[in-house]
Order: sequence, then C-alpha cells, then structure tokens
Amino acid sequence: FDVDALIALGRLSEQALSPDGRWVAACVHELDADGAAYIGALWRVPMDGSAAERLLEGRFDDRAPAFDPHGLLLAGVF
Repeated sequence: FDVDALIALGRLSEQALSPDGRWVAACVHELDADGAAYIGALWRVPMDGSAAERLLEGRFDDRAPAFDPHGLLLAGVF
C-alpha cells in the first residue's frame, strides 16, 4: 500500500464528447497533498492523442461538462 500513489491517483467522474468528436471534456478529482480533501479539475482532452489541457482547478465539485452545439464553448456545474 503506497500512500503517495493513492494521492496521485485521480478519479474520473464525468466526461462529454464535443459535437465534432475532436475533444473530450473530463472532470477529475484528485486528493490534495495532505490527502485530506479532493480538488476538482476540468480537463479538455484532444482525441488526436496530443497533450490534455487543465482548464479549471479548485476546491469545488465539478460535474456535468457540456459543449455548446458548435463545440466552441465548454460549460459545467461547479
């Protein structure tokens, strides 16, 4: 049992695919450095395999990511 590995492990909660299929929005929760609380993050992940981008991070419960019909805007419940 490795506590550092557990802290580094993120928990994927919800995801949404963009209308054009180029992106996935993903809500991930990770334990903070003390392992006492979860930090939420909203990620935009390209489907072409290039690097993901963390858009938001904080002590909030991010969920329900959604793209607008054109795939230009990304929203969620925070």
